[in-house]
Amino acid sequence: QSYFNPYVYVPFYLLARSGLPALLATSILAIIQSGVLWLTYEIAVVVAASDSPERRIALGVCAVALAFANPILIAELGSSYSDVITAELVLAGWLLLARAVGSPGTASIVCAGLLLGAASALKPTNSVHALSAFVLLLFLPATRRAGMRYAALCVLAFCVGLLLVAAPWAIRLQQHFGNPLFPLLNGVFHSPHYSTAATLDYRFIPDSLADALWRPFAIVAPVGIVDNE
Repeated sequence: QSYFNPYVYVPFYLLARSGLPALLATSILAIIQSGVLWLTYEIAVVVAASDSPERRIALGVCAVALAFANPILIAELGSSYSDVITAELVLAGWLLLARAVGSPGTASIVCAGLLLGAASALKPTNSVHALSAFVLLLFLPATRRAGMRYAALCVLAFCVGLLLVAAPWAIRLQQHFGNPLFPLLNGVFHSPHYSTAATLDYRFIPDSLADALWRPFAIVAPVGIVDNE
């Protein structure tokens, strides 16, 4: 879609080109995307305050039920939307960091950084959840020196994951349009193929304080796009 990183659509592309019946291809994609529910369960079990296995399992089951009650998730399962697949990378990174809080390890922290970086490269808005995950590093049971080392490794791994996944497509955009982030930040790169003026989608900016307070409840209004965006 647009000029964003297309590599996240590889699973959908391979299934579409496989010659499989549409229903079977969609079902396989939905199974892949359903991993987001398993990751939700694992995170819930890790962060559960109770030592009782039964209560931890119950909390995990409830977390999955709440996640699956999300109508946007249900609507996107089996579709080519990139949200669910990239969310799996984000949740996997969060899970590794959550486990590291209980038992710090270089491997888990580095892998978490790589996953969060890759997720941000595939879908830029994932960077919000990736960067906020770094707060977990403050809770690692380690000395200040070890904590700083873990934080540095996680940030470095994040940058490596981001560059490895983003660089190939950014190079192609640079070659074609003169802007490695085309069409974003064109006021900086000045590609002749797009306006250098700032662009805003005013549809998502509240007109007033009352509109901003109403926005969380606007999903019930029968207005197109509102329920999704």
